[in-house]
Amino acid sequence: MLNLTGVVAAMCGEEVGQAFQWNHRSLPFLTAWDLRFKSPEQQPEPPESKSRTFRRNKPATTKTTRNKMKIKSTTKHEEVLVEGTYNTAVNSVTPKPSEAKPKVIQVGFKAEGYDKELHKELPASFNEGSPLRADTETILGRRLTAEEVKDGFELNTLIGMKCQVVVFHKSGSGGRPKPTVSLVLPAAA
Repeated sequence: MLNLTGVVAAMCGEEVGQAFQWNHRSLPFLTAWDLRFKSPEQQPEPPESKSRTFRRNKPATTKTTRNKMKIKSTTKHEEVLVEGTYNTAVNSVTPKPSEAKPKVIQVGFKAEGYDKELHKELPASFNEGSPLRADTETILGRRLTAEEVKDGFELNTLIGMKCQVVVFHKSGSGGRPKPTVSLVLPAAA
């Protein structure tokens, strides 16, 4: 063990050495045990029970055998539709929050070989260039006439019409992937 009190006293004088001995907290890497005695002959070995050993970046235990732990899902396995393009038919058209004053139109699609309905939510606007109007024209396979736009178009006539949709996964509740329609394409020929 190095006795810095004697070194400081020899370099700076006995008074500074004494001050250094009592002001040992100025150097955090030295302990009070290191600075308590003036010469190495006076220093007894520190007691083993009070010595500290810090182990960093080492495993807490070094057991050679570890318990095996299996974790199983508590919920039933739900089949999720893989991302891609699917042949579908329009299954439902639902205005939200109410039919009298809709803010969003939710169009439901039924994919071949998939039990659940796929949804696409669109703003309830039928202006030129709006997503609802573009998807309606895509499903119909033609542009809307000026009369249909002026008088209004009954969206329920789309139910049962064939089209294709591009499906992507959106994060649902609990981080589960939820298949969602991103793009509506014309029906395959």
